[in-house]
Amino acid sequence: MVTQIQTSKTSWRRNLETVLGLDLRSLAAFCIGISIIILVDLFTHFGDLNAHYTDFGVLPRTLLAEIAKPGYWSLHTISGEPIVQALLFAIAAFFALLMLVGYRTRVATIASWVLLVSMHNPCTIVTQP
Repeated sequence: MVTQIQTSKTSWRRNLETVLGLDLRSLAAFCIGISIIILVDLFTHFGDLNAHYTDFGVLPRTLLAEIAKPGYWSLHTISGEPIVQALLFAIAAFFALLMLVGYRTRVATIASWVLLVSMHNPCTIVTQP
């Protein structure tokens, strides 16, 4: 049974490399690159934390609820307090760092995606033309 699982893993890797021309090292380098981009994006947006993510900024949550498009969701609308927003940014940075070092990569990638979409959705006026 164990040999069959190991054989299926090696055949899966061989098929991935044959079909896509990718190996695990190139996927790891891609994951590292994406996590660095996420960290830079977090650092850039953190400078405008009060202006874009709190109720004291340009777009309070009450106004955002009125103009938000259907299907646009965000964890950043949980609270308009700066400390909660900073905590969400810290959690996003934590998962991006986990993805950078390759620890629990699937969970870290999914969590990073959720937190990145959540960060960009409330300020679509700023991030999208």
